[in-house]
Amino acid sequence: MSVDKIKNKIITLDEQEKITLLFRTMGDSTRFTIIVALFESELSVTELTKVTGMNQSAVSHQLRVLKEQDIVRFKRQGKKRIYYLADHHIKTLYEFALMHVREEKHES
Repeated sequence: MSVDKIKNKIITLDEQEKITLLFRTMGDSTRFTIIVALFESELSVTELTKVTGMNQSAVSHQLRVLKEQDIVRFKRQGKKRIYYLADHHIKTLYEFALMHVREEKHES
């Protein structure tokens, strides 16, 4: 493939920065635990504190970060906010990452 064709396939700097921020956000172990919990069910802050073992303040802070990056969203149920994943792409990223770390590595 020619250099020009390769250059044309490279994404924009803006897209690169957004992808980097997404991976950085998901790369935090606390946030990652919350994301994995939300794969299973929509959960309130109280439920997330029980599932993750974190205190309410820590969970709320991490949810705010995840919401700012459009990884999670919430809906209201009475006075409670119920959090859920913004879309299926987040779980797909997780599944591909899991396949990657579980695959057998071969020396070249």
